[in-house]
Amino acid sequence: MIAIDRKQYVKAELAQLQGDEPDALPELLRVRLVGRSEEAANVVVQRVSHILQVVDCTLLNNAAAANVDWREVVPTWFLTAVIPTLTPAEQQQHLSWWRNLSAEEKARYEITQKWTLDGWLYWMEPELRQWFMLSLHYSGKDQIGGLIRVLEWPTPWGSLRWLFRAAGCSQLELVDDER
Repeated sequence: MIAIDRKQYVKAELAQLQGDEPDALPELLRVRLVGRSEEAANVVVQRVSHILQVVDCTLLNNAAAANVDWREVVPTWFLTAVIPTLTPAEQQQHLSWWRNLSAEEKARYEITQKWTLDGWLYWMEPELRQWFMLSLHYSGKDQIGGLIRVLEWPTPWGSLRWLFRAAGCSQLELVDDER
């Protein structure tokens, strides 16, 4: 994995989403986002952009996610999309159930499962981020596109997939044109 200052890439992401010119940074791999929405694509793009800006700004101005009352920070639409944090007993029951799934069932579940707010925020911490939004757009009523920077390919992108799903995107793929 590439050794980089991930906070600098989060700052660049925030600048880009706010329409500012980001600082020049060493280039990472670029991967395209291609998606469809059953809702208005412009609304999905606005939601994703807004929550990334809120989370980036909050995390860059605070020591850690644990220091923030996130239910006061993130928009209501996102709070209604996440599931409650499981109790230790529920976690154990879920883990037992998970272990009995086939590899195919696990893969399908990973794509369709809802995330907890804490689980999603964990992967948004700058030190753990694996992807950084470079551009985001929509075309027509239902087409979504964008470009992300990634540390490696293939890349873990479950947090990004969940964000788009929570925002109303029904299909999302990463397309690597260069490999």
